[in-house]
Amino acid sequence: MGAALLAAFCLLSADARDLDQDQALRLRQEGVILPLEQLVRSALDRYPGASLLEAELEEEHGAYVYEVELLTTGGVVRELELDARDGRILKDEEDD
Repeated sequence: MGAALLAAFCLLSADARDLDQDQALRLRQEGVILPLEQLVRSALDRYPGASLLEAELEEEHGAYVYEVELLTTGGVVRELELDARDGRILKDEEDD
């Protein structure tokens, strides 16, 4: 069972790819995705006083997703996934 789970994880991981800044800029200019600044502001509003640690744009299963990591004032790292097209929060969890 462990091998099957690992194989499934590898298949799922293969469906996600990081986009570079040139690709992100092109998508933004074409109006496909929202500006990163707007989505980061929304994520920071959710956790007042938090600091941005990392943000990256990925394409997952044909959808554009920003992965954002924040450090809260309580010292907790939160990982959020935001739909890059409309800003919806898809995931918000404590990062291990």
